[in-house]
Amino acid sequence: MINLTSGHIEKMISPILEGEARVVFAVPTQNKTGKYWRHEVFLAGERIYPRDALLPHVSKLSRTKGVGGSEVYLNTLFRRKEIKLFH
Repeated sequence: MINLTSGHIEKMISPILEGEARVVFAVPTQNKTGKYWRHEVFLAGERIYPRDALLPHVSKLSRTKGVGGSEVYLNTLFRRKEIKLFH
């Protein structure tokens, strides 16, 4: 996110701390209308993951190749209902 503030970070962390989500994706929008490309939801933006869920996968993450390789791999670790999206 451009101009990421502490308020943005607090908003992103809140669903995890309150038990509403395990993962948060903050997706950049194209314009002030909030529109974005469909693929950006799962390939772009800021992400917050629980450390205990990522540690077992560090070696695989280090071997991912290509644009979005690690994001694609990480997307397989959580069900959609565990993910909170911010636009």
